[in-house]
Amino acid sequence: MEVPVPTFKLLRPILASELCIVAFVWLIPSEMPPIEYGLLFASLVLLPFVLGMRLRTAGNSLAKCAIWGPVISCVGVLWATASAVIGTTTWGELLAFVVVTVLIGVVPQLCFSYLGAKYGKTLFRFIP
Repeated sequence: MEVPVPTFKLLRPILASELCIVAFVWLIPSEMPPIEYGLLFASLVLLPFVLGMRLRTAGNSLAKCAIWGPVISCVGVLWATASAVIGTTTWGELLAFVVVTVLIGVVPQLCFSYLGAKYGKTLFRFIP
């Protein structure tokens, strides 16, 4: 009988990657939109896909894997909240960020975490 891996242990590398992406986008003023588009692609597509695949290989159900996808957006929202609390941004910008995250970010993350859970192991057989 296998001992199940705690979910947070599987989430740690994904959330750390998202924290690095958010820190890069918020702290370093970028004049290069292609870099930001690449980071947005990683945040909306790659990280949820890998998260769904990791959770599914750990033995979680398909629905549970899909539901954990938008947790990645919570890192950005927490970062924006901390930024508003310390005074770097305004509360209006925080509200706009939350609305945009909910309207644009959550749906692709749900979709790609589901796809990662369903097809990730067959697409990437070489990943342990």
